[in-house]
Parts: sequence; structure tokens; C-alpha cells
Amino acid sequence: MGVLRLRDALDAAYDAGLDLIEVAPDADPPVCRIMDWGRFRYEQKQRERDQRRKQKVGEVKGLRLRPSTGVGDFQVIRRKAESFMRDGHKVRIELRFRGREITHRELGQQMLDRLATALENIGEIEQQAVLEGKRMFMTFAPLAEIIGTAMTEADQAALAADEASGALDQDDDDDDDVVDPPPPAESSVAPSAEPDPADSAS
Repeated sequence: MGVLRLRDALDAAYDAGLDLIEVAPDADPPVCRIMDWGRFRYEQKQRERDQRRKQKVGEVKGLRLRPSTGVGDFQVIRRKAESFMRDGHKVRIELRFRGREITHRELGQQMLDRLATALENIGEIEQQAVLEGKRMFMTFAPLAEIIGTAMTEADQAALAADEASGALDQDDDDDDDVVDPPPPAESSVAPSAEPDPADSAS
């Protein structure tokens, strides 16, 4: 429509039943378009979502569990893993055995399988459970369609409460927390099931 006075441009948008949107504010004169603002925002969000899907998956985030982790702490870890994957990150779960727990490795496997089931609509298993010493690891990768999407309001509120209370930043060996992931496994050969005397000593 060429160069118009602001008032004339607003009148033209009003007559068309649309909005006057500034798309190049630094141009001289500034460039505007007459269009539907709601549709413009919708298409913009769709483009941003498509770009996020095409981006490479981010860094690997580490989370820690125990075979005896309770329901409440399990949900804390599930929510954090979901949050990481929605942000495009992979998640590596470290499950630690202490003392004689290593003789019941099936309990650790069951815990990881339980988490995999809880996250099946968010991510997929990239690396099956691998035992290294007294630690078992499983890695999840986010599904492309969930990257950049929002958690439910209930989970968002619960995650905010977890972070505010420090539930995800414990540094006690007995607690489940966010950790830096260890280097990739060099071998998946399981060690002997004999307990370490040092760990089981009172």
C-alpha cells in the first residue's frame, strides 16, 4: 500500500476487520502488515515448534534413584525427567545399590522398568539398563513431538514445589537427586554378585 500515515494505516486495518502489525520496526519508515493477529501468532508458534523439533537433542542430564526409592521421590524424579526431555535433553538415570542391595539387582531393574513405563509417552529408551559395579544406568531420549511442549499444570506446580523445597538438589548419598551423568559405559559385563564386605560392615 506504499507509505501511509499511521492514522490512515490504522483506518485501513479497521475497515478490513484486521490488525495493523509492525513487522520491521527498524526500517525507515517502519514496515507494517494488515493481517489477523491471532492467526499470525499461531503460525509463528508453529514455526518455532517445527524449528525446535529439527534441532539436535541437547545435553545429557543425570538423575539418581535407589532400589528403595519411595513413591513420592519417584514422582519427583519422573517430573524432572519429563521436564528435561520436554526441553530437548536426554536423561541418564543412575540407580545405585548399597551394601547387600547388589544381591537383588532385579529390584533395580524393576525400578528402571517402572520409570520407563511412566515416561513412555514422553521419551524412548535409548540405552537399556547396564550394570557397572554397583550402579545401573538407563538412558532415555525425548520423542520429537514432545520437545517444546508444556507439562500439565498439575505437574508444573508440583515441579516448582520440588525445586522450591530443594527436593532435587540433595547431596546426601541416601537421597535421590540431580547429578552430573557419568561417562559412557565401556562394558556391560555384570560383576560378581558377591557383596562388598566394606559396604556391609556395621
